[in-house]
Order: sequence, then structure tokens, then C-alpha cells
Amino acid sequence: NVGRPGGGVMAMRGHAAIQGSSDIPTLYDLLPGYLHMPRAREEELTLDDYISSGGADRGWWSHFDAYIVSLLKAWFGDAATPENDFGFGRLPKITGNHAHFPTMLRMLDGGLDGFFVMGQNPAVGSQHSGLMRRALAKVKWLVVRDLSEIETATFWRDSPEVLSGELRTEDIQTEVFLMPAATHVEKEGSFTNTQRLVQWRDKALDPPGDARSELWFMSHLFKRVRRHYADSADPKDWPIQNLTWDYGEGEPSAEAVLREINGYDVATGEPVPGFEQLKADGSTACGCWIYSGVYADGVNQARRRNPGDLTKPGGWVSPEWGWAWPA
Repeated sequence: NVGRPGGGVMAMRGHAAIQGSSDIPTLYDLLPGYLHMPRAREEELTLDDYISSGGADRGWWSHFDAYIVSLLKAWFGDAATPENDFGFGRLPKITGNHAHFPTMLRMLDGGLDGFFVMGQNPAVGSQHSGLMRRALAKVKWLVVRDLSEIETATFWRDSPEVLSGELRTEDIQTEVFLMPAATHVEKEGSFTNTQRLVQWRDKALDPPGDARSELWFMSHLFKRVRRHYADSADPKDWPIQNLTWDYGEGEPSAEAVLREINGYDVATGEPVPGFEQLKADGSTACGCWIYSGVYADGVNQARRRNPGDLTKPGGWVSPEWGWAWPA
């Protein structure tokens, strides 16, 4: 594949859309676009400290300040100002290793009250699954979102540890909430493959019964959480009260999320054409700098499906099929 347009060295990735999951991250130590998560140490407590510890002297990483400030503006809108470091001080800070396995060890020791399981099945899908199941028995509540009643949702009644008598269902105090999820054809959204090609998937049909998309679930959950903190005067609740959440009612618009990811001019609301236009002065907002341009000209570029003219030289490249990051 080397030497072909869009080719070259590629990361070896796992399951579907894991590239997109890494880009707009499910990884605990990253913010969107591979900006590192702030660390709870003296040299990263202010926005200037954080910017000086990231980025590079040359290339596009030298614009690190524009990426983080635009991200903070996308999250906190008018509440993010130069006077308050654009809300940087209210971001969570890493205090240690919060990856999956260390977190489950902490859970086993009684260090977690609750746990959300979305797109995974730790009772059988993680290393040392016996440890995972024993850990799940130590939390007060467990939310499982999936297409069926997976093992993580039923560990309390039919796990090997229960069947062997090591654990007793009567002794497990974990309250499990099983929430039915929509499949990939029952919701709209994006799919990013390992060569960074973002392709939009339109919704084909409604999900059955009470099944809902992740976007619906997280959007309505957040709105309920925010209502609880609406009158709080505690400074630590500032991010909940000021988080922008303009994705519509009912089933939120995935395209509205994509537009925020693309980035826009704060004064006009116009989408920016690419990350070159992002600024560090708060005049632009952008949910993920490497994806900037995916909604250029107010058009969902990831929805493009022009296969090109195969009868012409170079026609097999199909440069207008989907949209690839960066630029």
C-alpha cells in the first residue's frame, strides 16, 4: 500500500471504528485530537502551564494553544473566557493510572460506587475475567447498555463464581440497570476506519421498543444531572452548569455534534474550513482539531459518496468518498 494515495504505514487497530474511538477518545489519558489529559501536578495547573508542556516547536503541533482553547470554547461556550483560563482549571486532572485493569482492581477493593458499561463486556471480554466478575460484585450500581442481556448484566446470577458457590447471589448488593441499545443501522453517526477515512452512516430504521442510541442516552442523562446542580453554588459544579449542550430535544442530532467537532467561528457560528483557522484567543470553538473540515461549508463531508470516474486515469482514488483526517 506504500506509495498509493491515502496509503503508507497504518496503525494496526482492533474492532470497528476503534480509530474514531481513539481520535475522539475513550482513552483516559487523552482529550479529543490526541491532546494529553491535564495531570494533577504543579507544572500543569494553569492553561499556560499545560500549553507549555504539550505541543511542539515546529509543525502543526506548534499550534497546541489554538487546539485546547478552541476545545474549551466548544465545551463551555460564553462561560469560557481569557479571565478564567477558558475553564481549564475546572477540567478533571489525572492523578494516576485510570486505565481499565487498574480501575477494575480499584473496584475489587471497594473503591468505586458505580460503573457504566457501554460497548464492552468485561465479565467475559477482558483479561482475567474472573477478577472482573468479582469486582462487579463490589459496586453499588452497574449500568449496562447493550443489544442483549450480556454476561456483565447477569454475572450476579449465572457467573462461574456463582455456580461454584464462591459468590452467592443473595450477598451481591450490585443493582444492575440493563438499558437496551440501538444497533448501528438504527442510529446515525460516523465511522472512522484505520486509514482515517470518516464515513457517515444514516439511520435506516427505528430501534425496537425502548432501545435508544448512545447519543440519546448520554444526552438525556446529562440533562437530568444538570437539573440536579442548577442551583448549586459549589465551584466544582461549574463544568456541569456551563457545559454547552445544543443538540436538540428527543433524539439529539448527530450532525449537530459533528458540526461542533468540526469547529466554528464563535461570533458568526459559521463552520471553519479546517484547523488552520483555529485561534488561541477564544474566537473559535472546535470539538476535535484533527477532524476540523469534516463539516466545511456547512456540509457533512463524511456523507460524500462520489466513487469517481473509473474510466479516467487516477479515477480509482475516489477523493470525494467520505472525508479523511487531517485536512
